[in-house]
Amino acid sequence: NQTRFDISQKMLQFSNVFEEMKNIYFEYGAGGKIEENLDLLVDIVRKRLCNDCANRHNCINLNEENRKSIADMLRLSYERGKLFILDAPPNMCAGCSNLTVMINTVNQVVAEFKQKREKDAQNSRVKLLLSQSMGEVADLAKLLGVSFQSILVSDIELEKNIVEALLYAGVTCIEARAYKQNNTLESIILVLKRNWKEEVVCACIKRLITMSFSITKVSATDNPNFESVVLCKTPRYEILYGVAGTKKGGSESSGDTYSVLSLDSNFVLFSICDGMGSGHEASMMSSKTLGLIEDFFKVGGSSDVVLPIINRLLSLGEKEIFSALDIGILDLESGELDLLKFGSATTFLKIGENMQKVDSAAMPLGMLDEFVTKRMSFMLKNDDWVILLSDGVVDSFRDVSELEALLNNFANLNPQSLANLIIKQTLQKNKFVAPDDRTALVIRIIKNLP
Repeated sequence: NQTRFDISQKMLQFSNVFEEMKNIYFEYGAGGKIEENLDLLVDIVRKRLCNDCANRHNCINLNEENRKSIADMLRLSYERGKLFILDAPPNMCAGCSNLTVMINTVNQVVAEFKQKREKDAQNSRVKLLLSQSMGEVADLAKLLGVSFQSILVSDIELEKNIVEALLYAGVTCIEARAYKQNNTLESIILVLKRNWKEEVVCACIKRLITMSFSITKVSATDNPNFESVVLCKTPRYEILYGVAGTKKGGSESSGDTYSVLSLDSNFVLFSICDGMGSGHEASMMSSKTLGLIEDFFKVGGSSDVVLPIINRLLSLGEKEIFSALDIGILDLESGELDLLKFGSATTFLKIGENMQKVDSAAMPLGMLDEFVTKRMSFMLKNDDWVILLSDGVVDSFRDVSELEALLNNFANLNPQSLANLIIKQTLQKNKFVAPDDRTALVIRIIKNLP
């Protein structure tokens, strides 16, 4: 617990550092406006033109009127884009012996001011993007810091009973730790002699605590004869999935990428990313996008923190890089599904006997600097289905209702068979020619046995 507390404090301090850096870089604006800089610009014009003019003393004697006339000319040049002799004030026309040079100097000074203002605007945008990115890193560090603040309590009596029960079942256990969090048993860590049987260990644990625990991790110890085994509570649901796809005809690789990733014992992430275009470049971009998303989620990031960072990275590239994206995050304990869609094709949810269509209202990732999305939540239960499709699949059907009719009649199919059937149908409808990459990812939710 002390180690967890120390890590939490370090992560929160790390978050504060990036929060401070965000505040330092938060300087947004496009430089000064013309009105705020007129006095300086007037001085520049007079320095360039009037210092070497033989008639300068006469102009300087008309100091205020002279400055006002030059200021008016600068303002007019800025607003119209260019100043002409006919635009000069009457006193300038009558009193300035170098009026043509004056007009050219005013236009040149205004052009230089606009160029500097544009450069300042670019610098300000870079600073704003840095500020936003640092703020997002700060949010991620804070999220991780808070996750380590909960206190773990060891159940000594249960640990003793586990060691005895395993020994009675013929499994040598030299150490057991049973950790509770908020008075709920969260995990069990065992050090077992090699050649232990998973079914024997899980059965012993279930008899002691009257709930099902599953093995989530096995790792080596310093002693080659023993292994460390981590068990966590078996969630109410698990998933079966199948995936099928084809690349665009003539392409070396598909621009579609998919992922099914276990985040921890209670959450699973599944996704399809459709890179812009097709072929090798689209494949690389969709793979990198999905790889970054996986990495951020693995370290404990939430969609509110992770996706704005990914969007910003894509939008900062020299090339326009867009990725249509479907992300589903399923809570295996409650059955709640959070679905996020970015410029992606229609998703189908079969909940009970009802088929629901979910369309995307957000732009693809990387298209806009500002991140805008809407999280949609659904409650799923045993034998509900989630079907993610790339646009190459949906576009193969005359309309969505035709695809919906196919998906409503897949009785007795497993997820892999349904994914294969969907892709087979798209090929038949296009006479076995693939005008675009196509991917179908099919998820089925099933209830674990108590």
